[in-house]
Amino acid sequence: MNEQSLDYLISGALMLAFLAAVALYAYCIIDIHRHQAKYETKKAAWLNIIWLAPVIGCVIYLVNHRRIWSQPNSSY
Repeated sequence: MNEQSLDYLISGALMLAFLAAVALYAYCIIDIHRHQAKYETKKAAWLNIIWLAPVIGCVIYLVNHRRIWSQPNSSY
């Protein structure tokens, strides 16, 4: 493997990682808007978390999203 093909491989991997992060970000935003919430502040809080810390916010949201939306009266 020569140096040029290694450069293409690295740039392709970085592009794929970037596109995956953008897709994850878009999925989380769409998922938040799709759910019904008793208080709109719950949606706003999660949108702000994802807006301010996109990667970590998306991971935290995806880990907790079933619990977040299954408790309509909680302030979580």
